Amino acid sequence: MEEQTVEQNIKQQTIEQKIADLKNITKNDSDQAYSEAQFELAKIYFLDKKIVKPQSNIY
Repeated sequence: MEEQTVEQNIKQQTIEQKIADLKNITKNDSDQAYSEAQFELAKIYFLDKKIVKPQSNIY
């Protein structure tokens, strides 16, 4: 199990670094680069991070 935790930590660090890099891309870089960066951020937040709302309030 410890190996899985290490792999998860590495993946999380990689994702966090990619997020930081993408957030540095602004509209001043180019409209195309900015659009692609925003799209990649959306993919990370909704696919890679698998953001799921807590289901404790569902009955």
